[in-house]
Amino acid sequence: MVEVFTPPPDIHPSWQKVLSVIRVTRSGVRDGIAFSTLSYYISSLPPTSTRIAKVIRQHWHIENRLHWVQRCHFQ
Repeated sequence: MVEVFTPPPDIHPSWQKVLSVIRVTRSGVRDGIAFSTLSYYISSLPPTSTRIAKVIRQHWHIENRLHWVQRCHFQ
């Protein structure tokens, strides 16, 4: 689930270009174990942008390609 919020009006001056705060909830089952993660992002895209979820998915794709998972099989 992707939720997009407008930043609070009292945001620190050095963060004035932040236009969106994004909360992403991911859940599923891997190797029979249920998981749920919560991630936050900030963006200079407006909170109405349809690009936000697409950009996050592209980031995950890049991140997933950088991580190598070794599966051990015991006999």
